[in-house]
Amino acid sequence: LLTVAVLPGPHSLTKDNAWSFLSTIVEELSSLALIGMDVPCDDGVVRHVHAHLLVASGDTPAVALLAKKMGHQSFLGCRFCKVEGQHKANGRGMYFKPSRNGPDLTSEDYLNGSADTGLNGVSELSLLPSFTSPAFYALDELHLIGLNLCRSIFGMLH
Repeated sequence: LLTVAVLPGPHSLTKDNAWSFLSTIVEELSSLALIGMDVPCDDGVVRHVHAHLLVASGDTPAVALLAKKMGHQSFLGCRFCKVEGQHKANGRGMYFKPSRNGPDLTSEDYLNGSADTGLNGVSELSLLPSFTSPAFYALDELHLIGLNLCRSIFGMLH
């Protein structure tokens, strides 16, 4: 397990500058997945191995940037489904009404990168061989607490 963090300094990443940080990492990940590398092991045997990115995660805005989603404040901001967001009566925030039968985003949606699914193009991470589904762009547990996950779970239990 290797964790990669991008710390851009005093300014946050934007869709304009993020890939200048990430493009080299993505190229290396693609090469490690497709070509692999030889690793000399302690037992004297050289093994040919491949490495794969299994998940891309971060806080909600960072993952939207990695997935090239329009963002959690846009009408099509959910990275898992196509449910359209709604503003509360006070006009603040974007909320996605849960729908068990709503249309889900698919791998093909991410590989097409269409604006009608809330994407701003195709993410380079979606082109990696290990990309399988929108779940590749994982949820961030810490920030789920701020999205009232605890209240929702408590409500389901009572």
